[in-house]
Amino acid sequence: MTDTPNTEERPRIGDFTRPGDKTPEPAPSTKATPPAATEKEPAASFTPPPTEAEQEAEQRLTGFDKMQAALTPIKDYKEFLKKQGITEDKATVIVDDLLTKGAYQETFHLSKSISLDLRTRSQSDLIRLQTAMKVQRPIYDDAIDELVTRYNMAASLVRYHKTSFAFPESSADTKKVEELFEQRLLYVENLPAPVFSAISSKLAKFDWVVMAVMQEGVAENF
Repeated sequence: MTDTPNTEERPRIGDFTRPGDKTPEPAPSTKATPPAATEKEPAASFTPPPTEAEQEAEQRLTGFDKMQAALTPIKDYKEFLKKQGITEDKATVIVDDLLTKGAYQETFHLSKSISLDLRTRSQSDLIRLQTAMKVQRPIYDDAIDELVTRYNMAASLVRYHKTSFAFPESSADTKKVEELFEQRLLYVENLPAPVFSAISSKLAKFDWVVMAVMQEGVAENF
């Protein structure tokens, strides 16, 4: 009689589980692992072209920066004038007119047949502008820029083509001064927008040249 082999698993020392209690290990998964998600590249940003108002504001800001730079003391005045394209003769006229007449005036051309005359402004013009700013209280930069340009233009415009404007004598009373200014302001406010813009560019150039010439201590050079 042959012995039948005993296939029953014998308990081992320290093992307190009964035969058949052990859970078989799961078979390895054959399911494919999906690829890791990749981040999408951000869409290219689109910057819209600057508007006409933004371009004009940038030009005026550049002009303001130039005027601020003109206030910085310089060592060689004649060399400075040469770099700025201002002749010594013109600088002499500007200084003399401001010191002796109280104002300097210059002619500019918008075309071959259309010209205008601009003059420097007085301290009373600056006070009037500051008052208008306090009263009207413009909020946006465009509104502030337009108000400043409009008031400065009305205070500086001596002639446009065939139309000339009167300016008060130094002895004139406040009522007369403001009356003449209001006449010029009304004319400026009714100019075509492109003409207003063209004159404002000439005015910015005019102001910058005068500021460049009339730096601190400049009178000693003449």
